[in-house]
Amino acid sequence: MENLIKYDFVDKTQGTRYTALQFEKIGNVGHVFLDIPSGVSNTLNDGALLFNFPEKYRPKTFNLKIIISYSNGKTARTRYDANTGNLYILSKILVPESMYLDTFYFLD
Repeated sequence: MENLIKYDFVDKTQGTRYTALQFEKIGNVGHVFLDIPSGVSNTLNDGALLFNFPEKYRPKTFNLKIIISYSNGKTARTRYDANTGNLYILSKILVPESMYLDTFYFLD
């Protein structure tokens, strides 16, 4: 029960071009919040590194689409490398809109 109440947080926003890049964990459940402003999102090309999960916040698997705040429902596919903790974008966004990733995942 004790590790269920242990809460850890790390803010990696500083040094990025993002509005927010934050990681949290409670027990073996992780959470990532990513906010990429519209002025940055449309500059990301296929295969660009979005971020690296901090070591203690890395999921074993992570396969999600990033939601874009655009009325036509565009999404951006991602690829996660479990060996390095890197998350890459797989498709260029063709609209100048903000991108958000706000999700929970299992650490092990």
